[in-house]
Amino acid sequence: MDRDQNAQAAGPRNEAKEMLLAMRDRIDSVHAAITGLASAREQDPLDRADPILPALFNLHDAVFRHAIAVEAGDAAPTAFVFDLLRLLEGELESIGVDVIRPIAGEEPDHAVMRASSAIETPWWRVPGQICKVETCGFITEREGRRRVLRKASVVVYRRRD
Repeated sequence: MDRDQNAQAAGPRNEAKEMLLAMRDRIDSVHAAITGLASAREQDPLDRADPILPALFNLHDAVFRHAIAVEAGDAAPTAFVFDLLRLLEGELESIGVDVIRPIAGEEPDHAVMRASSAIETPWWRVPGQICKVETCGFITEREGRRRVLRKASVVVYRRRD
């Protein structure tokens, strides 16, 4: 074979080789994508949501404050707020996050709550009890271990001087 014939024969071989290499690269990328999807499915939902948890907590705070205002009569009642709060808490629960919603009049659990401030106790209240809830807290439990993601913030009654 002369030089031109070798070049002509090599042309189709080179094209075929390039096509095979391109197909191999495509197969590798598809494999990587499938492997990535499988590992994402295996990954804990809480780990996947970790980057957006602060935003979800802030959204919960805003909706919770509005719900409290509605309960107190300071805002117009709307089913939307309560539906949104229920939906948001359901989504948090689906990824393994439970809401800590303290109740006024109860003793604070300092493991999951922090007193952000204190007000003077009226004569009919007991010092140290929760006066009001400023923000809810969030907790998760994994492998039998409880982890507080954020403590609830409460106002407590303090003793009269």
